[in-house]
Amino acid sequence: PHRTPAPHPPRPHPFQTCDTCDRVFRAATQGLCRDCRESPRLDATA
Repeated sequence: PHRTPAPHPPRPHPFQTCDTCDRVFRAATQGLCRDCRESPRLDATA
């Protein structure tokens, strides 16, 4: 009997560079890494 091939696993998101700290991370779009998104911005309090 003929079996259908198994689907390919999803590809990981491409590497991006954080706009603030230049850390490399995987994400669908460019922006900030997790640490920069979760920490309060110093210039936001001034």
